[in-house]
Amino acid sequence: MSNHRLILLLALAGCVPAAWAQTLTVLDDGTGTPLEGVTIFSKQPAASAITDLKGHAHIDAMRGADTIWFKHVAHEAKWSSYAALSTTPTVRLTMLSRPLPEFTMSANRWEQEDARVPDHITVIKPRDIAFNNPGTAADVLQQSGEVFVQKSQQGGGSPMLRGFAANRALIVVDGVRMNNAIYRAGNLQNIISVDASSIERAEVVHGPGAMTYGSDAIGGVMDFHLLRPRFSNDSSLLFHGGAMARYATAASEQAGHLHLGLGGGKLAFVGSASFNRFGDLRAGTDGPSDYLRPWYSETINGVDSQVVNTDPELQEQSGYDNMAFMGKLAWKPVSSLEIGANVYYSTTSEVPRYDRLIELRNGAPRSAEWYYGPQEWMMASFRATHTAKKGPWSTARLILSWQDYAESRNDRNFGSTRLRTQAERVSGLYTNLDLEKELSARTQLLYGAEFVSNDVESTGERLDQETGEL
Repeated sequence: MSNHRLILLLALAGCVPAAWAQTLTVLDDGTGTPLEGVTIFSKQPAASAITDLKGHAHIDAMRGADTIWFKHVAHEAKWSSYAALSTTPTVRLTMLSRPLPEFTMSANRWEQEDARVPDHITVIKPRDIAFNNPGTAADVLQQSGEVFVQKSQQGGGSPMLRGFAANRALIVVDGVRMNNAIYRAGNLQNIISVDASSIERAEVVHGPGAMTYGSDAIGGVMDFHLLRPRFSNDSSLLFHGGAMARYATAASEQAGHLHLGLGGGKLAFVGSASFNRFGDLRAGTDGPSDYLRPWYSETINGVDSQVVNTDPELQEQSGYDNMAFMGKLAWKPVSSLEIGANVYYSTTSEVPRYDRLIELRNGAPRSAEWYYGPQEWMMASFRATHTAKKGPWSTARLILSWQDYAESRNDRNFGSTRLRTQAERVSGLYTNLDLEKELSARTQLLYGAEFVSNDVESTGERLDQETGEL
């Protein structure tokens, strides 16, 4: 009996190297992160494989090969033997010393080399976003150092491009414009509806070169690409995800984010959820005294009162909450066609208008209340992308989307019982068709069509909080 066990153990031990050799991992030598899309091949025997999102690949078909090559577009090539990989199933590739040309997608709606785009474009990469750890999408732009962002309150963020803002600076999410009929000429904070934790890449086109987007892009375009579904490169099921938790002392911020993805050869899905709670912001100890908050207004027993702030560095009445959800489903029936359906939802709590709450009139607070109501944004979109070797286009993309947006402004003078509310709701249909035709190596034709329809409902009311009169 003991001899049988010994034979079984030896047999299992002999299988271990072979089991390890079935799957190997390819990593970036500098960062240690998995490399997707690495081509692995051998000539004797003739076989090949491609790493997935986790840097994994199966090399069973290369068993016994003396030379197995590893090649990646942004890294130096490397080779090893099957025997060496059986004992050490991890390969590290060194990044090329000369960087590859940057590709941008914003200027002409298509992915192109920077050399073919005449505009100045700021590209914010995933590594930059992860390093800066932004709280909102407005912070993503501001931290790039290329975009000025105006903030009237903590729950704000109005990007300015070439001096233009609001309805002259276009916000685009996954190819769909966010600007609508109620975008005014003043500063806006609509950009915080974009989930900063789900941004995979962002691009900013400075200037009027992005004329294909229309007159609301005269200042420029801010193009956000959110997490995308990833297909598996082989018959296995690809699972990927990420999570983040953050606490920031400046505003006692509590943030959490989770995204999960599942992908097969033809069907892929990714979903995300983010929650942010921003408390009252704290000013720096060594800052100007103008930034201190020596008082704040509070209604006590139905009477507006000016209350002394025992901690002037704490900007009372500046906190708010935000949450965002996203789901994307992609289907690739054939290699030349990809169809996707996306759903987005974002909302905030009431956002205090801090710059109005610190104003004085005749020594007393000017406003007892001034806040934005919950800012709700919902979008559903359908997307189809087709590539062709012949015909009127090389690449065609159709996007059909529906958006529903709601916001309100609420204010009440200090000592008054009347609360004024202005509320807007916009429902919009957006249809966009973009076509690209490569006529030659140096000639490209871009054409298409766009249809935008907005239905606006605007209401205004004044409520007497004491009598209930509306």
